[in-house]
Amino acid sequence: MVEERGAQHTAMATSRTADRDAPEGAPPRTGRIDARRSAQLLLLLVPVALLLFMGWQRRWTADDGFIDLRVVRQLREGHGPVFNVGDRVEVATSPMWVAVLSVLDLLLPLRLEWIAALTSLLATAGALVLAVFGTRRALLACRASVGWLIPLGALVYAVLPPAWDFATSGLETGISLLWIATCWWLLCRRVGPRTPPTTPWFIPVVLGLGPLLRPDFLIFSVFFLAALLVRSARSWRTVAGVLGLAAALPVVVEVFRMGYYGTLVPNTAIAKEGTLANWHQGWLYLRDFVRPYWLVVPLALLLVFELCRRQGEDQTAQRQFRTLVVLTLAAGVVYALFVVRVGGDFMHGRMLLPALFTLLLPVSVVVTAGARWALVAVVAIWAVACAFALRTPYSGSSTAARGIFAAVDPKTGIADERLFWTRGASSPHPVTIDDYLANPIGQAARRTRELARSGHRGLLLDGLAVQQHLLPLRRGVSASIVAGATALGIYSYAAGDAVTVVDDHGLADPLAAHQRLVRRGRPGHEKSLPAAWMLARWASPAAPIPHNVSAADIDAARRALRCGPLEDLLAVSSGPLDATRIVDNVLGARRITGLRFPANPQAAVTELCDRGGSH
Repeated sequence: MVEERGAQHTAMATSRTADRDAPEGAPPRTGRIDARRSAQLLLLLVPVALLLFMGWQRRWTADDGFIDLRVVRQLREGHGPVFNVGDRVEVATSPMWVAVLSVLDLLLPLRLEWIAALTSLLATAGALVLAVFGTRRALLACRASVGWLIPLGALVYAVLPPAWDFATSGLETGISLLWIATCWWLLCRRVGPRTPPTTPWFIPVVLGLGPLLRPDFLIFSVFFLAALLVRSARSWRTVAGVLGLAAALPVVVEVFRMGYYGTLVPNTAIAKEGTLANWHQGWLYLRDFVRPYWLVVPLALLLVFELCRRQGEDQTAQRQFRTLVVLTLAAGVVYALFVVRVGGDFMHGRMLLPALFTLLLPVSVVVTAGARWALVAVVAIWAVACAFALRTPYSGSSTAARGIFAAVDPKTGIADERLFWTRGASSPHPVTIDDYLANPIGQAARRTRELARSGHRGLLLDGLAVQQHLLPLRRGVSASIVAGATALGIYSYAAGDAVTVVDDHGLADPLAAHQRLVRRGRPGHEKSLPAAWMLARWASPAAPIPHNVSAADIDAARRALRCGPLEDLLAVSSGPLDATRIVDNVLGARRITGLRFPANPQAAVTELCDRGGSH
């Protein structure tokens, strides 16, 4: 109803202007009004069309995207939400993304890789649509729309190359933005004096879904729920009801995580030490995102738009919208600071995209008239420069003759991830695993898959090696092939679900993840599992010892794996899952999550066994 009244107000204002300019006695220019409405609608959708087009032009699936796809495939085969069969490790950071892909995989007759790419692309476009029309609705409710509605903030996001790259990629970025935009749209619909005082049950449920998109999205949920409560709280009972509805699903998922995986957070957060500060690397990551695209220019101009926003005729709605804007901007700033604190990511711009998208929500549409057109023109000029010219120093053509490592900044370790893998695949659009099979990683994975198919059994210390030498497995290992790998996603997806892949950096391996971090380096690549641990856990005691591994280290690692802390860790992840184990997992989740041990096997056995199993 409020939106209809706002639209009627805009139409009446336009009608009065048209009638005033018409000759005396002439009929109203209804055709001109309809043309303006159509032009306005098309204008609002320009950034959406641009992002759809560029996202499709840069379609691809990232190496990390195949990690999520392997989990979906394991679910489909009945092995549970795991990466390796029989190893309960939560390698997917986004439970919601895995759930969405699993459902769509059952319903759609498409390859899983294409389901992920298309779903993410449409979700990204949908996020921009909800952002634009949510803001438009709030402006109409404030009756501040005297002038043209220009999707300026939406345009800023739509012209950024990282936004194009992660519109697909197989990662959760698309549905993450869609959730943020849905929250914004729902809250914008609460702006206005005639909004019903009662809150529909589904609104707090949706606002509380943040931790299911990513654990760190709890930040967004907190601020969005605060915005809802400021508008709707009538009593402590109302507050308790809203918070209860918001927390219901995340609590259920958290209890499942504790009982099934035995940890409080996904294994990826443990491997990357998501609670430790790394401000220096984080500031480098922020600068790497802001500086190449001169982002301070559009952000400063949009801030001017926000500060000089025309006061609406409806002061109540204006006050409500201002409160929503302040809390939304606070959410974006706090999330950006969190990303900076933990050191950012190794993928250029990826982790800061949700923060930027959130900061742009209040100005995704701006009211423009008079002198404000000059600011719009400057932002438009910047947008053209960003879309066609502004790039990071390590970006370039996917078919350029330069090697794949030219797509990585040697000073920071941050990469143009899409460029890295498109060059590695020798394809501008590597979406399916078939597009990567000519890559050396894909070729190694095919060799490993053939070993498993032909009935071979053994341990590959380096599954990516050209010459693959199998070592005999210890008794009790159910997998036919166990292989170590550093490029986890592509290798594991191409090698097949029957192959147990041991992740050197810890994303999918409990031992590697729980190593104690010794020194900072490239985010996500700071831990490296020594070969002695792989031999101790998987190889037969009679297996020949590689020349570069110490027998004393292997013996120490075997002893450490039989001590309390590491014995518990392996029991949590790979022991039989019965009612007793589930209860023990829940009760011990905090202890297991905080467990760290030295990567050096002899130091580990001293700390964990000889000193009484210190945690």
